[in-house]
Amino acid sequence: MASFDFYLQHLYSDDITVGALRMPNTDGVAGDFIQTDGAGILSVVTPSFTAGPAGPVTDEALTVFDGTTGKLFKESAATCDVAGNATLTSLVAGGLTYPVADGSTGSALVTDGSGNLSFSATQVTSLFGDVSASYTSDLVAGDHLKFDSIAFSSGTNVVLDVATAYTSVANVASLGRVTVKTGPSYCLVGKLLQYQLATHAGSLVLQWFNADLNTSIGRALTISGLGQSGAVTYGYPELKVFYTPVADTRVELRLVSASGLSRVDVAQCDVLVV
Repeated sequence: MASFDFYLQHLYSDDITVGALRMPNTDGVAGDFIQTDGAGILSVVTPSFTAGPAGPVTDEALTVFDGTTGKLFKESAATCDVAGNATLTSLVAGGLTYPVADGSTGSALVTDGSGNLSFSATQVTSLFGDVSASYTSDLVAGDHLKFDSIAFSSGTNVVLDVATAYTSVANVASLGRVTVKTGPSYCLVGKLLQYQLATHAGSLVLQWFNADLNTSIGRALTISGLGQSGAVTYGYPELKVFYTPVADTRVELRLVSASGLSRVDVAQCDVLVV
């Protein structure tokens, strides 16, 4: 069998292509990268994320993960100074977990004492609603009092509906229903200051209700007539409950029963954040 001797020669060319890749033909400075233009042409460039050539990795350098499994990360003494904007899906700083959704206007971050921060109203929130005129309709069991005017309101957590048409249907907007926002707890006060029972045996039962879920809130107040004949005017029943909604909720002061109730003259609702 014949044998051949091969000798290595130095080859020089201004244009070398390997497969589909055209190699660069000029050098850069120390630390430069070889970058593709996506069309098969490689060139030597300074990386855009450095002020100069990339330096060697040291114990003071930030960790850069290349996606390869089996890597060991060690603590770095480097300081990261972010000059741009950083968007995170969640943030835990030290022992504090920050909220990921914004609060209402004027809210502030408060802690639950267990390291969880959340937005809570800081302003004094109160609402004083009223019945602007006597009315004689919608006074049967299942109806609610028609608070149709706002005497005073502060804050954004309590809203009285004075614009929507009245309805006793649950889970929809209605005149006289009060929306309380989730977060704080509330004191709900209902006052039936003047009303008329058409018969001496008349009676009514008042109770606060979650108008969205059609569920009662707190205890009911039963009011009975005085046993006099004819229409009798009464006043001053007051019903107070404390309520913490788990979601933004519409509440109402409902007539659970209303035997003989013929007119409402003066009624008020006071809703306060506590």
